[in-house]
Amino acid sequence: CAKVSDSLQGAYDGLLRMLPEEDVLNVDETGHKDSGRRLWTWCFRAATFTLFKIDPSRASSVLVEVLGEEFDGVLGCDYFSAYRKYMKDADVLVQFCLAHLIRDVKFLVGHPEPRNRAYGRRVLEALRNLFAVIHRRESKSEAAFANQLQEAGNILYGTAIHRVPRPREAENLAYRFDMVVRGELQTYFENQG
Repeated sequence: CAKVSDSLQGAYDGLLRMLPEEDVLNVDETGHKDSGRRLWTWCFRAATFTLFKIDPSRASSVLVEVLGEEFDGVLGCDYFSAYRKYMKDADVLVQFCLAHLIRDVKFLVGHPEPRNRAYGRRVLEALRNLFAVIHRRESKSEAAFANQLQEAGNILYGTAIHRVPRPREAENLAYRFDMVVRGELQTYFENQG
């Protein structure tokens, strides 16, 4: 292992130096133990390569160490606090993961609390309408598609942040929509131009 690690160190360091220059990076982290010691494997997915970094920290300091405070690309990630802190501190454009958002909506749809279920169903229906617009994109003019997408996004956003029931799970989702959906749609529109 040591010989292989030593032989790959130069290539690894070269890829590590390339990460801050990427236009788009998708990042995630997962915990594991090594001889009882808690570590985090960070995955940085670039357009042409993937780099893993094992670190004892799950904090935003890892992002600063790897990407620096001047990262000028788009960071695709979940809404874990380390990414939100890095986004705020380094003024980085973040595109939050829709799959996590969809999972959270589906969780509410099956929740035992009736108010959460009703709220989850309303949000899920608005989310389905948004994706229906996206799936019909090829049949629309660019202007018509942009208008319909904006309208569906506004309806989704309004549904998610209005008439939110008091249970904590629904309030958490409303907060995420306030933070996530606007960022997702803004990034989507910017990438279309």
